[in-house]
Amino acid sequence: MSPSKTNAISVPQDRESAVALLAEYGAALRELDRLELDMNEKIAGIKFAAAVGAEPTRAKVEQLELALQVYCEANRKQLTNDGRTKTADLDVGKASWRWTPAKVTIKGKEETVLELLKRSENPELKKFLRPAVEIDRVEMLRNPKLAETVDGVEITKGVETFEIKPDTAKVPETSEPAT
Repeated sequence: MSPSKTNAISVPQDRESAVALLAEYGAALRELDRLELDMNEKIAGIKFAAAVGAEPTRAKVEQLELALQVYCEANRKQLTNDGRTKTADLDVGKASWRWTPAKVTIKGKEETVLELLKRSENPELKKFLRPAVEIDRVEMLRNPKLAETVDGVEITKGVETFEIKPDTAKVPETSEPAT
């Protein structure tokens, strides 16, 4: 196995060199943003062209699906063996009827329905409420020594990070590489 190559970096030796390097860094970030924007514009153009080109086929698929559904609905009894099956085998494919699962829809504000259930005197309606118990991480951070006495709880101190934010308004459009 050969040793990996590393790019040598030139570390600034004074403030002036650091400022020049930061300007170069900002210009390089701007160029990356421009390249990414160009790429995204090209991708958007390709997607649009593909969507436009696919539209006639999409419309045909919708018409074929509707025609097959009308046929199957009209002949459902025969196709499902008098309702004993939910799937019709059509030699080159299948058509089927399926029920989606039931779901609960709250009309209006959920808080209003919640309050109505809380205030209800009917104990059967109370079954529709469930108590929510959650771990209060903020409280644990306020009292870390006590929190760490609980098995499975660990308090991790924050990590110092280094961040570079060039002022793009002050970075020239093109910046000469720092030497």
